[in-house]
Order: sequence, then C-alpha cells, then structure tokens
Amino acid sequence: MLKSIAKLFRINDWWNYIFPPIIGIVFFLQFLVLNDFNSFIVILALFSASIIGTASYGFFLNDITDSNSDQQVGKRNFTHKIPILYKWFLLISTLIIGIIPWFFLPFSAFAIALYVLQLILLTAYSAPPLRFKQNIYTCIISDALYSSVIPLLISIFIFSKNLIFSNILLIGLIVLAIIFLLRGIRNILLHQIKDINKDSLSEIKTLVMHLGTKKTTLFISNFILPFEIVLTLTFVIIISFVNIYFIILIPAYAIYIAVKTYEIRKSNIKNEKTNPFQLHNDFYEDLLPLFFIIMLSILDWHYLFVLGSYFILFRNKILALIILFIYKIVYRKAILWVYYHPVLWLYYKGLRNKYVRKYIG
Repeated sequence: MLKSIAKLFRINDWWNYIFPPIIGIVFFLQFLVLNDFNSFIVILALFSASIIGTASYGFFLNDITDSNSDQQVGKRNFTHKIPILYKWFLLISTLIIGIIPWFFLPFSAFAIALYVLQLILLTAYSAPPLRFKQNIYTCIISDALYSSVIPLLISIFIFSKNLIFSNILLIGLIVLAIIFLLRGIRNILLHQIKDINKDSLSEIKTLVMHLGTKKTTLFISNFILPFEIVLTLTFVIIISFVNIYFIILIPAYAIYIAVKTYEIRKSNIKNEKTNPFQLHNDFYEDLLPLFFIIMLSILDWHYLFVLGSYFILFRNKILALIILFIYKIVYRKAILWVYYHPVLWLYYKGLRNKYVRKYIG
C-alpha cells in the first residue's frame, strides 16, 4: 500500500531533495529565535503536512498531464491506467492536504501570498493552456521558484516570528534566496540532461535540447556551480557574525566533500556525468539540517527527539558515511584485526601447540 502511494505521487523523487533543505532552514531560524518547543513541533508538523500535500499535488498533476506523451516514449507514468474520476479525487485530496494546515499556521499575509503563487506555478507548469514546461525559459524559472525559492521564503515568514532581523541577517537570507534559485536552476537543468533522449521523442522542448548537452554542462560547471559555491561560503561567513559557531560549517563541508569525492573515485560509482554537479546538493540536503538540529539539541535535549525523527524519516549521506567509517575502521580494521592476529595467535600458540594437545586433545 505504502509503496503504491509512493510510486503514484513519486515520493522518492522529491522526499529527500525538497524537504531537507527547507527543514534545515527551519532549524536555523528556530535556533535564532528559540520559540517554545511544543509550539515549534506543532507548527513544524503542520508545515510539513502542507509540503507533502503540495509536492504530491504538483507531481501528480504533472504525471496526469504527461500521461499520453509518456506512454508514447516509454517513460514511466503510473497514472495512465487510473480512472479519470479517481484521478480527480486524488488530485483534489492532495490539494486539500496542502491547504488545510494553513488554517492553523501562524498568520502571515506574505506567506499566504507566496503559497498561492506556488500553487499557481505548479498548476501552470503542467496544465494547459499555459503548460510552462513546454517553454524552454518559463520551465526553468517556474521549476526553480516553486521547488526551491518559494518554499524557502514561506519557511522564513512562518518560523521567524519574534525574530529581530538585523541588517547582517537580512543580507544573509537574501544571499540564501539567490543560492536556492541557482540550486533550483542547476537541478532542473541536470534533470533535463538526464531525460534528454526521452524528451526529444515527446512534444516537450527543453533548454538542454536547445543549447545541447555540452553547452549546458559547461554553463553549469563554469557559471552556476562556482557562483553557487562562492555564495554558499559567503552565506556561512555572514551568518557567523550572528553566531560564531556557524563558521564550523565551512571546514565541516570541506572535509565532507573531500571524503565523499574520495569515496566516489575509490568505488568507481560515477555512473552519470552529472554526479559531480550534484555533489554540492549535499550541503543543503545533508549538512545544513544535520548541523542545525545538532546545535538545537545542544541547547535543549528535547530536540534529540527531533534529531532521531529526522534520521528515521530522511536519508542522510553524512550519517551513512559515518556508519560506513565506523564499519571500516572499528569493525574491519580493529575488531577483525584483534581476532585474526592476537586472538588466533594465542589460540594456536597457547591451546593448539603439541604440548597442550598432548593433554587436552
């Protein structure tokens, strides 16, 4: 049942990519303002429910409108065999799940306006007559806005209640919004590179098809990604003036990227040319949420429950890397070394030598 729901709403395509970056910023804002823990958990649950409903609505609507074209080009689409009335029921249900939490979330006219804009963009992206996805430019901009920038801005307006915005913090958040815009553009371009063969068989014309894979790759590697990394470092430096401990993010990320790059090269798992470009996503999807929830847990032990829930609900590459490191170092290098060297040596030398065997067999 759960697997069918996950496939139908393509949860695996967005759960670990849309959620964690936004949750990371929510943890960051909560660290700054420190609202009541119980109130924070309730608001976070409502906000998360809205994200789930909204993302499901967007992906399901996209699959419904692409059903025929996907079938023609052999692209996976689980909505094709669903009866039309059931499609409408599911579509409206996801929309209701996304909207209902807003009746209980802290009121913010700007947040509501942004959410309405997000729904408009999600609908216009897929549904005729607009179908932004058929235009090589509106496709890129609308996707980057509704998947990255708008959720970021909504989270800021909702979770910054009682927060005093200093000039330095305001500049940091503006830089962060630009970073998320670049991240959104980079991700949709990488997605188009991946799907270029299937898109070429359908009616959809993408920017990658217009520019070509080589030019798009050069654009990402020479402009978007370097600019994104520079702005990310700028953001961390700026917020370190708010709290000096935030500067730890720079060496932590540098060490993680170095280790991850080494693991990739050592294991020879570069199956896609776009892998190196996606590595920076780990900053948003893994390091940011993990860092800030740990910071919150240090301030208040109650957040350890949030930390545990986060590990259960979301895939975290840093945690996986730590577990792999422990396995390799502690188990394979330490425990097995102790077993195969001193323990076995003592066994054979002490208990299996000819003098002992003469008496105990």
